[in-house]
Amino acid sequence: MAGVGGLPAASSISAVAVNVTALVPSAFGGWTLFPAGATRPGVNHGLHLQTRPKTGSSIVKVATDGRLSLTNTSTGTTHFTVDVTGYFTSASNATAASSRVVALSSRRILDTGTTLVAAGATVNLRLTGVGGIPASNLAAAAINLVASGSATSGEFKAYTAGQSAPAATDVIFAPSPHQFNQLWVRPNASGDITIANRTNAAARLYVDVQGYALNPGKPQAPTNVIAQAGDRSAAVSWTAPADTGDLTISGYTVKVSPGGAEIPSATPNASIPNLDNGTSYTFTVTAR
Repeated sequence: MAGVGGLPAASSISAVAVNVTALVPSAFGGWTLFPAGATRPGVNHGLHLQTRPKTGSSIVKVATDGRLSLTNTSTGTTHFTVDVTGYFTSASNATAASSRVVALSSRRILDTGTTLVAAGATVNLRLTGVGGIPASNLAAAAINLVASGSATSGEFKAYTAGQSAPAATDVIFAPSPHQFNQLWVRPNASGDITIANRTNAAARLYVDVQGYALNPGKPQAPTNVIAQAGDRSAAVSWTAPADTGDLTISGYTVKVSPGGAEIPSATPNASIPNLDNGTSYTFTVTAR
């Protein structure tokens, strides 16, 4: 999985969010996902009926080399597709910017009711400011996409509004009362997503929000910067930011003006050498 589908190198990820679709299974059964090289767990991540396509989402740990194993647990043959929808960084990767994930009690934000989504039609849906999702700084939302009442098999795709529909499948359904799947979707700058009905029959559409992820915050600026003059030097100290956002501060940089020298420091103080006596200096401290 590492290095494909928008994923970074294996050293930067600990788990992936995927959509798995079983297409035209020849027998009842399911599938199991697990880190490559590990012992296969005794549970299924998804189940399907004979000849009925089925989509299911999962968050799965990957092996240290970034590989993932998928086992067909049915007695027949099945064509599987795997679409990646996101990833999780390792906890030890302190320099990686990550999104803050917030879980919500499931809330319905769309029900097309008797106005079915026509075959080939799209629906634009605003995520920001509804169902407990904040009005700004939204990176992605976890939604449950439900298709109901279609007379034929088909699929729904959810994607960023204003972009082309991806090849990936989010919900594939057969004629039945309800088919659903949970997925993460990224909105555009206005907070909108598009849901497309990729079938030849109309279907009722429900969308329930289950959580969201915020864009990483940035540390506040250091405060109370004080400089004590010395002989061709200065001792600079400051107060660390009260709010580091969602990032870990690995150190600070003191920029000297005039001159442009940059002095790194791992602690909230630094000694600045090679200054000219009698010259007025400004010291700008940034967190990194």
